[in-house]
Amino acid sequence: TFLLGIVVLTMLTDWKISLVMLILGMASSVYLYKWYMGVDTIPGDFDSLELKIVYCLMLTISIFIFKPKQQHQKRVEQKIDYLGEKVDVQDVQINRLESIKEEFIRNIRHEAHTPLVGITSLGQVMLQSYDHLDEKQRRGLIEQIAENSDRLESLVENIIDLSRLKAMSMNLKMEYTTLGDLVRDRVEFYKDLFLKNSDQEIVMNIESDVIKKCDRHYIGHAIDNLLRNAVQYGQGKPVKIDVRKSEDDAVEFEITDSGIGIPEE
Repeated sequence: TFLLGIVVLTMLTDWKISLVMLILGMASSVYLYKWYMGVDTIPGDFDSLELKIVYCLMLTISIFIFKPKQQHQKRVEQKIDYLGEKVDVQDVQINRLESIKEEFIRNIRHEAHTPLVGITSLGQVMLQSYDHLDEKQRRGLIEQIAENSDRLESLVENIIDLSRLKAMSMNLKMEYTTLGDLVRDRVEFYKDLFLKNSDQEIVMNIESDVIKKCDRHYIGHAIDNLLRNAVQYGQGKPVKIDVRKSEDDAVEFEITDSGIGIPEE
């Protein structure tokens, strides 16, 4: 009966505890038996070879059977805890991505709506009032349509680039490019398109022979975005562009406007 109780406790407790229980339990039983019976020796049946064999088997089972089983169970529980934590982290990331996705869709709707309305409304004005407009007014409307079209094209290109980046299918056409010439080309293009009748001044300080291997299209697109932003928020004040070599054979592109600026926080 005692050994059966030990078996049950061994299955329910840690193998180390069950090992101690077997040893202390047997020693305590012998001591208490002697004390209760008032004898100094134990009858042969109680100290028989069969009982010793069963006792040794119980020790062996605790060490070689329950120990690996309990260790395996512990590893399984640790793995379950780890996977549970990963699931929790992924849930947080999924919720965050859903929030970003919703914000992105709202921004896309707004960013696309503004130039589309501009193109549509200005086109209707030109269609309905073309004969009543002088040359300067017509040119002004066309320039606004061109500006909204360029903004819409930039938005579409950004979305396409984003989808390519997500699909890891972006193919860059890497070639050695004189960055000073590229900046000048983009500035002249911007002036011809948006600043033909404007007094907006763009000051360029470009070092010669600044050459890097890059994708001319995407670097030019980045310059366009920065230039458009500087002019748009520059409040008509001069915009300064610097292109120079820096340490470690890197290149610094710096564009400065005198507009409202970006809050420090």
